[in-house]
Amino acid sequence: MQVLLARAARERIEAATAEAYPCEACGLLFGGQVRGRPVITSASVARNVAAEPWHRFEIDPAHLFASQREARETGAPILGVWHSHPHGRPIPSAEDRAGVTDPAWLWLIAAAGRPRPTLAAHVPDPSSPTGFRPLLLLDEAGHPG
Repeated sequence: MQVLLARAARERIEAATAEAYPCEACGLLFGGQVRGRPVITSASVARNVAAEPWHRFEIDPAHLFASQREARETGAPILGVWHSHPHGRPIPSAEDRAGVTDPAWLWLIAAAGRPRPTLAAHVPDPSSPTGFRPLLLLDEAGHPG
């Protein structure tokens, strides 16, 4: 499956990843579907309330509830969650697998790096040995990246 990521959403995730370093940044993904594929039009930045934010993330429940309310009001659904891996690759970890609460949500992971983070998209897949299936992440023009 392919996922389109709008430039503004990418830039917001990249900036939040850099700002939160060396801790994990996190937030939600919003958008819709175009010709059967997810399109991420925006990303929120949430407070990471995890007890160990340098290697875990937990989205502030108040942010999640407010985002769910906004999604209902605006019609732009929550497509998934994003977070950063400050010292790792953009591959789901064991903590990520344990944290899946909605199997339909996309997971976007930003691995901190220079000059900018590396982003990768995944979807939960219990039949996969890793618990996730990688997705092809495309920019607004439909190019990988």
